[in-house]
Amino acid sequence: MRYSLLGNTVLRQIRLIGLIWVLCAGGFLPAHAYVLDAAQVLDRTARAIGSSGAVVVHQSLVLHAAAGEGEPPRISETVRYLFPGRFRSDIQSETVHKIQVWSNSDRVTIINDQLPAEGEEWFDRYKDLMLYRDATQLEALLQKAGVDTSVSSFGRFEGRLAFVVGAQYPDESVPQLWIDKHTFVPFRWIAAGRGPDLTGDLREIRYQGWHQSGGTWYPMRIAFFINESLVREIQLDRIEPQTTLPEEQFDVPRLRSAYQLRTAGPEETDGSAVEEVQRTIEDFKRIYEP
Repeated sequence: MRYSLLGNTVLRQIRLIGLIWVLCAGGFLPAHAYVLDAAQVLDRTARAIGSSGAVVVHQSLVLHAAAGEGEPPRISETVRYLFPGRFRSDIQSETVHKIQVWSNSDRVTIINDQLPAEGEEWFDRYKDLMLYRDATQLEALLQKAGVDTSVSSFGRFEGRLAFVVGAQYPDESVPQLWIDKHTFVPFRWIAAGRGPDLTGDLREIRYQGWHQSGGTWYPMRIAFFINESLVREIQLDRIEPQTTLPEEQFDVPRLRSAYQLRTAGPEETDGSAVEEVQRTIEDFKRIYEP
């Protein structure tokens, strides 16, 4: 009888351990008990989506904030990644040609052969997560964007379990990155938080439909929200993996110098022409940069 009772006790302990394991795997226990630290999470993320070589992406930019009562404007955009750390976007419409180039920490924007005041908008950051395979570089860019990478927690968004880097769930008042618990791909980036008293705008980027093409991971759709309202989205048209791309396409100092010289050239001495270009830039920015 004594051995029978002992066996029953051991059996109950095994069942209890099994139940705890199931609850942990399902994410039902308190978040603080089973959270990887941010460095571990970002290392897994960099390895999950990090790419090598280069890629050309053809995508459509849909500007919902500029729609008014009609259909939102749709702009064709070609972006190029030269991994690690280099990115170029070209937008060509009937009235505007816009070039944006990032090369590691340097960047330049050119609109209709002019160099407007340089600055990075929050929605320009969507590309940052795809640029690096190294967790240290990924952590550095997140810190630069205001994410506290010393903090991580466990959360749930629209039924999806995630590691939250930068905040203690459910706090949405600070910048933070949400990373899928199982696949380690990022799917939500809060670029600017909103306080509990609803002060400030909640600005977030959501990544949907990650897929792999020729060794490059890229989302099918990237959506941008302000206070939970969709203001723009990027829809993937096609992706073309490359072995490499010409370095000069990403040469920020060369581009900046070339367009500064062009701006100062004799063809720009007509004041009315300069004013017309500037009006075009301002009109474009009102539509493109809500």
